[in-house]
Amino acid sequence: MAHALPLGRPDRRSAERAPLAVGADPRRGVFGRARSGEARDRARRRSAAGGRSCLDAATGGKIWSRDLVAESGAAAPKFGFWGFSCSPLVVDGVAIVYAGGEGHEKLWGLDAESGKTAWSLDAGSDNYSSPQRATLNGQPQVLFSGKLGLMAVEPASAELLWKAPDTLKSSNAMVQPHVLDSNELMVAADGGLVRMAVDRDGGGFRLTPRWSVPAKGLRPAFNDFVVHKGAIYGFDEGIFGSLDLETGKRTWKRGRYGHGQVLLLADQDVLLVTAESGELVLLAADSAKFRELAKFQALEGKTWNHPALAHGRLYLRNAEEMACYELSSMPRGEEQRRRQEQD
Repeated sequence: MAHALPLGRPDRRSAERAPLAVGADPRRGVFGRARSGEARDRARRRSAAGGRSCLDAATGGKIWSRDLVAESGAAAPKFGFWGFSCSPLVVDGVAIVYAGGEGHEKLWGLDAESGKTAWSLDAGSDNYSSPQRATLNGQPQVLFSGKLGLMAVEPASAELLWKAPDTLKSSNAMVQPHVLDSNELMVAADGGLVRMAVDRDGGGFRLTPRWSVPAKGLRPAFNDFVVHKGAIYGFDEGIFGSLDLETGKRTWKRGRYGHGQVLLLADQDVLLVTAESGELVLLAADSAKFRELAKFQALEGKTWNHPALAHGRLYLRNAEEMACYELSSMPRGEEQRRRQEQD
């Protein structure tokens, strides 16, 4: 379903039905886990059961659909209730998405217009991360982190450009790699957090670890982390913390927000944290000490979904409700004028 902004009324919906969960466990909540991948006037979506479809972004009408799980004969993921959680990525006319269970672990590249298979490759079972576009050392590539480890492929052909060592494998791949600059990444793995360089080596690439932090230092589960002015901010399980970017040493660990999410407002040096309880917390992006600036109850119920920020408005959702909050301190008329200019 799409909602018209700014009032939030339902604007259009797809007639195609798909489950939000595979199985049922009300203690865990039911969440939409994957965002749509949009390009031009099309929205590419996937369901918890592994279905893949392309919709007209204006009307919600179905253009094509495929059940990649049924086609490959794959079993459901080991943690069956969560189903498939990979968000599709559209790059240069190819829609890239993961679908697979034990024995049929595939990352698929589909023609974005027709839905026909462009390529597929083994990617490991039970992945909950998503393909991610990046450019390292001038080479456009798609990163994917799964049980076979972090790898990079050329989006049009799926040519393997490089693969991280086995020490960077993750038994529960959910956290996206973080691109630091033109040749460095931060990767969350079973062994902890790793900062590594990706350098050209002849016709290929060479990976060199800069430092690693044991798992007890920073353990993001399905939440990401942000980097700002020489510091890393993120969740160590249910507690928020900060690490020094150069050394990996912890500078502070405070704030029991559960399995929440974080957004960086870099120009204001602040962090927006959504707590698992539905609270919205404003933190100073200060590596020297923990400073909680403000907080209020933004949503009711368990909140795991990532927030989105656009044109001075913060959009939040969970299994129970959606909400939009105005964050700008400018007069309302001035904010509306600037938003119209941007649109």
